Amino acid sequence: MPPALARLVTVRWLSLAVLTGLGWLSWDFLRLDLPYRSLALVLFLQAAFNLYTGRRCRQGGPLGMGELCGHIVVDLSFFGLLLYFTGGWLNPFVSFLLVPVVLAAAVLPPALAVACGFYGILIYSLLARYYVVLPVAGERAMRLHILGMWFNFVLSAGLIILFMLRLRRELAARDAALGQAREQALRDERLLALGIQAASTAHELATPLNTLALGVENLLLLPPAQQEEEIRRMGEQIARCKAVLQGLREAGRREPQAVALGLWLEKILRDWEVARPQSRIELSVDASLAPQVLMLDDVLRQAIFNLLDNAARASNEPLRMTVRQVGEAVELEIVDRGAGYEPQDSTMPRGIGLLLTRAAVERLGGRLALDRGAQGGTRAAISLPLNNLNWRHA
Repeated sequence: MPPALARLVTVRWLSLAVLTGLGWLSWDFLRLDLPYRSLALVLFLQAAFNLYTGRRCRQGGPLGMGELCGHIVVDLSFFGLLLYFTGGWLNPFVSFLLVPVVLAAAVLPPALAVACGFYGILIYSLLARYYVVLPVAGERAMRLHILGMWFNFVLSAGLIILFMLRLRRELAARDAALGQAREQALRDERLLALGIQAASTAHELATPLNTLALGVENLLLLPPAQQEEEIRRMGEQIARCKAVLQGLREAGRREPQAVALGLWLEKILRDWEVARPQSRIELSVDASLAPQVLMLDDVLRQAIFNLLDNAARASNEPLRMTVRQVGEAVELEIVDRGAGYEPQDSTMPRGIGLLLTRAAVERLGGRLALDRGAQGGTRAAISLPLNNLNWRHA
């Protein structure tokens, strides 16, 4: 059952009960000479329409905003007819025209709500000129008008209180649901980051472990005078493995840190050169961009490591990393001088390292592009929106 339509049916039955009671009071107690047959016909038509609306609710199905707007227009028209037969705008209950208008403002899109408001104003304006004069005058008319105003205030206050209490309950329920969804999204985000970190760590450990395996083989073949240097290199790789595992242990607890972009990149390259002592890289960062402070985490660091490893495997010549600001984004470009990139699949690069890199970059709202460099080789570019990195000046 569409909740907005069901609520409208309930309000309509309440208003019909009140209007029927007022009609009986005017006829039996106040002895007013009103066009009761015309009033009864309007009330009967409104009740029949409400029965049809209740049947529509039980049938279910989607409720369009146009259909709901039509129901509110019908209610305004019915109430306008009742006011026409009972004194028009001089009737103390004329302010009840605001009830459908308030419902329209609460449930309809702005354009339709404004249209219902203008329709209510049109009915009120017509009732100022066209209406059946109430057959009372003098002091009795004034007393009835004041009594009607009091009764109108009581009904209006009751409807407003009921409506606002219902609205508060719905808003509280929606806020609670949004809070739960936000907490779930944060948990999912943390789990995703941890999963990417774990997979990237396993990928990153492959390089120092391979270097250690080669070092052990070389150690058995080298003369004693050269073993000390090989042992030192193996110690660096062991320290590198420990640092990687320590980073994985802290990944679930460590939040992104505010750090100058230039210093952060230099530290990444120092760590990477320890893992790949035979590789070299040239770093170029825009002078205006290097001192800027960004919120950076280990997931992005792992993504850059993966791209550097792929570039180093593709070429023995020095790599080049360029960092620049392009519009409202930071673009990090890594270029090698290998055979060049052949895009068999334009939507998803192959290889676990590239898959992890793309997942990490997209998690931050960025994108990864791979293509051929201007002078050959492969160009890998990461573009990250500054607002997703909590951009601020140092």
